[in-house]
Amino acid sequence: MSSQVMIAVDSSPHDRQALRLIGNILKNQNRYDVLLFHCLQPHLTRALSEGLREGHADWECFRKEQAEAAEVLLEGAKTTLTACGFPAHRIRSEYQADCPDPAREILRRAEALHIDTIVVGRRGLSPMKRLLLGSVSDKIAQYSPQRSVWVIDNPLVNSNKVLLALDCRAESRTVATYAAQFLSSAPDADFTLLHLIAPLPPMFWDEGRILDVEELKQRMPHIAEWESKARGQVNEHLERCHNILVAAGIAPERVHTLVQPVHEGITRDILDFAAGNQIGTVVIGKKSLAKKKPFFLGSHAHKLLQYSKGIALCLVDEKGP
Repeated sequence: MSSQVMIAVDSSPHDRQALRLIGNILKNQNRYDVLLFHCLQPHLTRALSEGLREGHADWECFRKEQAEAAEVLLEGAKTTLTACGFPAHRIRSEYQADCPDPAREILRRAEALHIDTIVVGRRGLSPMKRLLLGSVSDKIAQYSPQRSVWVIDNPLVNSNKVLLALDCRAESRTVATYAAQFLSSAPDADFTLLHLIAPLPPMFWDEGRILDVEELKQRMPHIAEWESKARGQVNEHLERCHNILVAAGIAPERVHTLVQPVHEGITRDILDFAAGNQIGTVVIGKKSLAKKKPFFLGSHAHKLLQYSKGIALCLVDEKGP
């Protein structure tokens, strides 16, 4: 059974970058079909004034011209995909007129068609604007339960390196499973499974006072035991995730595992690792750890969405309790 990927299309270079990336990733996989989706936003007053100024007094004529422009845009997007080698017969196109809120319409259509993955290009934002929610990509990432979301920056780091940021929850294996299915045919992709070990729990060092040398010495065996147990659990989890990727046909030598302690903070460390190692794609689970939160995006995924630059960020829906 095929899975559907929706790519939101407009005329920006960000979307062209998204099309090229997804086309190259999926061109050799027969299980994925692509829907190219474009929203026409209703700027009625401006459109009418421009139409009248140019002699287009007939509103229906103007709407027809807009529809034709949408079809040309979608045809260009299809050409970009097929130029990557993605089969034309696995592409279809739709546009929706009168969309005051494109993100809502994209999510509504994705729900109706049981879309598994939504792909959007990320606008070039200034550092200040990156702090603010409200863009189409932000809304789609926040309010898209039960589907994964790609937010693709432009310009994009030219790299085949993929980083999977994993914790030890059972649900996070869904991240590895998704990557194995979606990226297994990506040309020369090289995978790093990264786990950041949390800092030492306060119970080992926080007594509300400075511990003396003897007290610290007495606690060292307990600290060593905790660290050994924590690393053992992490290594076992990463091995399972490693095996998921290898079982999908990815060569074992292209799958690496890395465990390191948190330094600046989980999000900052992920971004620093990506920048320092020329990572092109970061894959992370988007489910919040807390129950009944108003958003569908966890804090680390949310921060990555806000602060990442030059990468394709894949926020994977983690199916679990």
